[in-house]
Amino acid sequence: MQKDVIHSTLKALEYMDASKGGCGGVIANISPVVGLQPNGMFAIYSAAKCGLTAFTCSLAYPLYYKYTGVSLITLCPGFTDTTLLDSVRGKETLTEYAEPLAVAFAKVKRQTPEICAEMIVKAVEISKNGNVWMLDNGEMTEIEFKTFWKPKLNTQQ
Repeated sequence: MQKDVIHSTLKALEYMDASKGGCGGVIANISPVVGLQPNGMFAIYSAAKCGLTAFTCSLAYPLYYKYTGVSLITLCPGFTDTTLLDSVRGKETLTEYAEPLAVAFAKVKRQTPEICAEMIVKAVEISKNGNVWMLDNGEMTEIEFKTFWKPKLNTQQ
């Protein structure tokens, strides 16, 4: 499923690219909050969603935006009251420890799909290239990642 999102994003970027006759625009990828930090209950799913967030942020590189006119943003909804949450039972990473995690998981406050949808629309309307938004229980929080590494330039040339 992850490769489908990546393939679709690249295909959309190809068609929207202003330097190739497209009209530019916005690509908004959805990556749930478990893609913002490690999640012990669903480690593999969390890792995949972290990858999607990094992929989207990477394509939002300012030089790409300058040429393509395509803004890329990541929207990270919190737990939303849909059947998707119920379908994850039995898919825990370490199933032998699933029960205590499931008890904790059941206590997490869930937002309504309507509230989530309203925040998605608002985020798309106000976002700038590269924005990452956490959309949780009616609150929108812009996520800013710290830069840990920058390449050192060779000044001897």
